[in-house]
Formats: sequence, structure tokens, C-alpha cells
Amino acid sequence: MPKAALSSTRYTDGKPFQPGTEMKENGRKMLELSQQVLQKVSFDPRLFRKELMKAVQWVGARDQLLLKAWCLATFGHLYRDVIVEVFQHSMRA
Repeated sequence: MPKAALSSTRYTDGKPFQPGTEMKENGRKMLELSQQVLQKVSFDPRLFRKELMKAVQWVGARDQLLLKAWCLATFGHLYRDVIVEVFQHSMRA
């Protein structure tokens, strides 16, 4: 496809096409969903660990850093050891 055709490509909503935008939006949605789930299960340490492990797998590498920072800020007083352990394990994999 010629360059001119690419630059004029638009989504059905009329916005110009920007490569990677949809992936970023989906990643951000997964991050937000993970945060909501973690808030809802924070009453149970085992459930929190399980959902955190799933969340780390769902979000992208960049969002993992945001998720870790948010978890430590929000739940660090309760689950610091769990959070550090889960993220250390995920960073090695």
C-alpha cells in the first residue's frame, strides 16, 4: 500500500490510524480490570496471590511495572512479601 494511502487510513469513527494505539488501549483496560479484581479480593491473602499472578500474566511488560507500583502503594502494608515474590518470579520468566 502506498504511503499516501496509509496516512489517510482512518478508523470507522473517523480518527486517523495510529499503529499500536489499540494494543495500548487493550493493555490499559487489562491493567484497570486487574486493579479492580485485586481490590475486590484483597480480603483474602491466598486469593490475592492467585489473582495477582493472573494479572501479571495478562498485562504487558510495561504495564507490569505500573501494576507493581500500584500494588505496593495500595496493598504494600498488607501483602508486601506476596507482591515482591510474585513480581520477582514473573521478571525471571
